[in-house]
Amino acid sequence: VDYLVNRRDVATNAFSVARDWRFENDAVAAYVSDTFSLLNDKLKVTPGVRYEQIDSYRRDNKNGQEGTNTTRDWLPGVDIGYQANDALFLFANFHKSLRPVQFTQVTYGGENLAAERAKNYEAGVRLSPTRNVDTALTAFRFDFDNKLEYVSAEGAFRNLGEARHQGIEAELGWRPAGVRGLEFKTAYTYVDTEQLSGQFEGNELPLAPHHQVNLQTNYRSGAWNWNVNGLYQSAAFSNGANTVAENASGSVGKIPSYSVWNAQVTHDFSWNSTKMKAGLAINNLFDRDYYFRGVDFSQGLMPAPGRAALLTLQMDM
Repeated sequence: VDYLVNRRDVATNAFSVARDWRFENDAVAAYVSDTFSLLNDKLKVTPGVRYEQIDSYRRDNKNGQEGTNTTRDWLPGVDIGYQANDALFLFANFHKSLRPVQFTQVTYGGENLAAERAKNYEAGVRLSPTRNVDTALTAFRFDFDNKLEYVSAEGAFRNLGEARHQGIEAELGWRPAGVRGLEFKTAYTYVDTEQLSGQFEGNELPLAPHHQVNLQTNYRSGAWNWNVNGLYQSAAFSNGANTVAENASGSVGKIPSYSVWNAQVTHDFSWNSTKMKAGLAINNLFDRDYYFRGVDFSQGLMPAPGRAALLTLQMDM
């Protein structure tokens, strides 16, 4: 990947090359897994292991500086599911995960950064007490090692050390018996995070809101489908230092909570025996103002798009 940024001074019309970077990435992965069925197929156990090998290279063509980053790891995991009866399903899983160092992180952190690793645990239950109601409750925990985050005080990415990410997720789906094709869905997620080592020990992890709520209504009648969905996300810190006040550039400071609604309608039809779908979507239905904070190369306030309408046409070939 070549990353070239040119600059022209509007006052003097002088032209210069701001960035001229080249990135290369060679990745190899292999995995093996198998499913074992027990207790008359009610219990299924799926162990597996994955091997990751990643070699990254970067060069700054302006000054000739070069750097490499290498990652090697075995990633085991196991999934367990038990179908107690037609209405009740229990599950649990464990997986070791790997997040390689990204090009941006190497550029703003150096070649000595280590890949972020985590041990992921999950357990839960899915219950359908009636034909028209589906529920699910899941508890999860992620134990990170070498957690990679942007440290605004240094203007660089750093391995912050150990961190914990845990919470619960609850889901509910309801299909009213009296209205065929109508479905309501809601999901709530609570997340608690903590940095367990390093200079920000005891702080929350950045970009990790405590609360998230998803609401969705879907109605299908014949070839028509209507959908309205909403999202609420609570406030979150933007850096490991948990800085609350915003700085002059907007690169740090707490990210306020926000909510946004979207709507969509689609219609299925055929044209010359070809299946097609036309749609109209309106994102940010109520034109709410909210923003994020950029990381990577574009730091500062990143405003979310305002109300936007999209026309779509899909054709099955």
